[in-house]
Amino acid sequence: MIYQGRKRYPVNEICLHTAAVPTGWSAKRTVEQARDEIRDWHIDRGWRDIGYHYIIGSRGGLAHGRPNTQIGAGVRGHNKGVIHVCMPNKVAHHGVKDFDTYFTTEQRESLVSLIQTLQLATDITKISGHNEYAAKECPGFYVQQDEELQSLLGNLSRYS
Repeated sequence: MIYQGRKRYPVNEICLHTAAVPTGWSAKRTVEQARDEIRDWHIDRGWRDIGYHYIIGSRGGLAHGRPNTQIGAGVRGHNKGVIHVCMPNKVAHHGVKDFDTYFTTEQRESLVSLIQTLQLATDITKISGHNEYAAKECPGFYVQQDEELQSLLGNLSRYS
């Protein structure tokens, strides 16, 4: 089981985010460069580190951000027991659409793999989007309406 913070909050949710960057931004960077730039944005805002635990680049690469055992900073008031995953978008945001509008097939494949891997170490009972907790477009689609991602919840037990 993964626990976060000194009070050891058990991780049971994965919350998805986007960086809401201009079209082409993520294609011009490695996932490590994207992570480092996002970390700089967060530190410039006065945070102590990047708010996300993982970044998934447009080519499907995965970069670690904040350690899983630390409470993230992805959603004001909703961070304890949550792993935050950011996927920089492939095209600029223009409203809430669907996963494929803003993200690549490689990002979906990497996200599914990450969810399956995290399930081996914790009890994920919810996959959410930032827009469920705040009046934001982030991550650019409604996670609860994405059948493939939600079907993972019912299938996760087979990986443990």
